[in-house]
Amino acid sequence: MCASVDYSGLLSTRLIKGDEMKHTKLPWKIGIEPQVVSSKEGKVICRTSYKNPAKDVEGVATAEFIVRACNSHYELLEALVAVSEILGQGNQLDAVYDKGWIDELINKAIGERR
Repeated sequence: MCASVDYSGLLSTRLIKGDEMKHTKLPWKIGIEPQVVSSKEGKVICRTSYKNPAKDVEGVATAEFIVRACNSHYELLEALVAVSEILGQGNQLDAVYDKGWIDELINKAIGERR
């Protein structure tokens, strides 16, 4: 289990400013081809494959997964932080969720490895 961490001030949907992001601004979308992830403005972020899209189920699915994961990352992280702040206060949720596990997920999402 992770030690209790203060996540106040964590970059989140409410706190993050567009110019604080080091990555291409969200949301991302499927680009001009089904294996291409691009910005809303059409800037290519990545290509998961150069195969024929009609035969490339994995490449298409990977691009779709990247778009879903990245577009929901900050909202999901914010939800985990909210749950972490509630846990450990002696309420009913403590019996259902492990705060250490939630904190591990937060650390994983923000790139901290233990």
